[in-house]
Amino acid sequence: MSEPLRYGMIVPSSNVTMEREIPVMLRRREQTCPETFSFHSSRVPMTSVAPEQLAAMNAQAAWAASELADVAVDIVTCACLVAVMAEGRGAHREAEASRAGLLADEGCFAPVVSDALVLSGCVQMPSLEAVEAVEAAERAVGSPVISTATATVFQSMKRLGPRTRVPGWGHLLSGAYDEQDRLVGAA
Repeated sequence: MSEPLRYGMIVPSSNVTMEREIPVMLRRREQTCPETFSFHSSRVPMTSVAPEQLAAMNAQAAWAASELADVAVDIVTCACLVAVMAEGRGAHREAEASRAGLLADEGCFAPVVSDALVLSGCVQMPSLEAVEAVEAAERAVGSPVISTATATVFQSMKRLGPRTRVPGWGHLLSGAYDEQDRLVGAA
């Protein structure tokens, strides 16, 4: 049995949603895939969504990344989209590169995942109960249903390996976007 993949999260001190939802989703994945996961969080202070607190949180993300490097995580997700988006257009790329560089300085070469196109949503709004009915909702509305948690898990799995499948979490995590699955389906 191989070691679990170490999943790191940088989260605002006031947020408990992502630490609840992502493990639930990845435990479901473990039922059908060979990988297992352990979860490691580092908190950065933020008690209100105010520009000065968002900036301070972004500044402290460097400390959080180095703390996760000590655990030798395999991936780091940043669970506060608004803090990154508040820095302006393209800031997510700069934040990912900066945090990946900080990890590398500590000898940890894990990819860093932070941002998605968000039309509406908040990582502090629990979505697990709504997402569990996602496949029925997708059939009803004829469009994919995506939460911050599903988008984060999709990007994490894409960076960690060839498959993004997490059963029961909708089209995005169905494996439909996996190169391996497309090649097998075309054969």
